Amino acid sequence: MTENGIHIHINLGPEIESLLPKVQAFLEGLPKSVQPSEPDEIMTIDDLSSLWKVPKQKIYGLTMQTGPGSLPRFKIGRDLRFYRSEVMRWADEQRVK
Repeated sequence: MTENGIHIHINLGPEIESLLPKVQAFLEGLPKSVQPSEPDEIMTIDDLSSLWKVPKQKIYGLTMQTGPGSLPRFKIGRDLRFYRSEVMRWADEQRVK
């Protein structure tokens, strides 16, 4: 079902339909780390600045570092973007021990 309540039915044929419960059972049996998940949230500089409560300039400074251990990011055109799960994992790795 889509967000607006429209139902779409696709007839896959009896052979495929009979396999679907087996596929679902297989997927449910996988460890959580390899199960399909919801798409990761994509964040902007403003989002990250707000989340971490630091100035945007600090985030821009962190993105100037490259190589292993640098803040994970990607670009869409000229705009920087971040996957929430990646930057949160990176932040955990930066914790002072």
